Amino acid sequence: MRRPSSRIYVLRPLAAAPAAPAAQGLSKSHSSPFGSLLLYRGAALGRFEGPARSGVRAIDPPKRGYITCFSARSRQRLRIKMAKVRKDARPLFCTLTYPNEWLFDPELWKIHLDNYAKRLLRRYPNAGAIWKLEMQQRGAPHFHPFVFGIEDSQPALEEFREWLSQAWFEIVGSNDPKHLLAGTGVERLRTMGGAIHYVSGYASKEDQTWQGGENVGRYWGVIAEAKIPWGEPEKIELSVGESKLVRRTLRRYILALNRERRIRFIGKQIRLSAEDVRGCGWFEGKREFFTKHIRRCGGKTLPKLRLRNTDNLNVFLDADFWIEKLPKLLSLTHSPHLSSKLSSAADMLSSKLGHSAADDWNPYR
Repeated sequence: MRRPSSRIYVLRPLAAAPAAPAAQGLSKSHSSPFGSLLLYRGAALGRFEGPARSGVRAIDPPKRGYITCFSARSRQRLRIKMAKVRKDARPLFCTLTYPNEWLFDPELWKIHLDNYAKRLLRRYPNAGAIWKLEMQQRGAPHFHPFVFGIEDSQPALEEFREWLSQAWFEIVGSNDPKHLLAGTGVERLRTMGGAIHYVSGYASKEDQTWQGGENVGRYWGVIAEAKIPWGEPEKIELSVGESKLVRRTLRRYILALNRERRIRFIGKQIRLSAEDVRGCGWFEGKREFFTKHIRRCGGKTLPKLRLRNTDNLNVFLDADFWIEKLPKLLSLTHSPHLSSKLSSAADMLSSKLGHSAADDWNPYR
């Protein structure tokens, strides 16, 4: 006896069934906004948002549970937040540490941070900050606030250092003279890219998070968000063709930056310039890639970036440069041989912005 099939068939409508009435008027699907590109003028962030998928039900975000580590998603949100700040901003990189005797009480840590924020705003009403919680090797916590709105002069810097050491000493209540002298640190960053590079590299290491598994609360936050010099957002609506063009260009731009970073990383290990590695592509004339040879010798290489979700993209770039070149890029919408032109455009953008972006705030690893 023949075994019944387990396939599921879709029933088609009957031939005699009446067809659905046609929509009146001309279709506007070709001209209606299909996506958007959000660029922050003066900053280093662009966000591409694709169209909302029909038939997908919106799901409420889950409630925040215990925070036991500095996750990769939290790290990405912090980098995005800092990339929205204007590139010409020069924040103060502060360090707030605890004395030799300290208590493991995350609620007490956040009370100290809240008292610091209140004192900061009372003393400097135009100040704002983005803070980051880290752990020292001895297990003690310390905070790194990036303070904005302080006058860029040496006298103002010295005055802020004296105020910070005394304020933090009183907030913690250590009564240790050594902690008064060495419990805080302040330095002026040269570029905003240095702050993004810090949170993308050193601050994201595993030894900078609490390893005990207890709930320590948030690892970063914002103080006086309205006082921080954010870039001016500019949203550009895109049609169907423009949306596909911009998404493909941004995707190739990200991959090009990641490729340049991997080439420079390999060049440092084998003591060759990036041009030499990029030019030959082989090791000592043999049919063997650099990466395979380094791995065989026990070295490390950066992994190739794999883009998963391309419907929405957060891209770290020079927003002013992209706003200037975007009309020329959109003119390629109806151009033949679009794929080759997109590759050349992405290479051009990565060559002009790759060095500054990769060295300062390029997070594509």
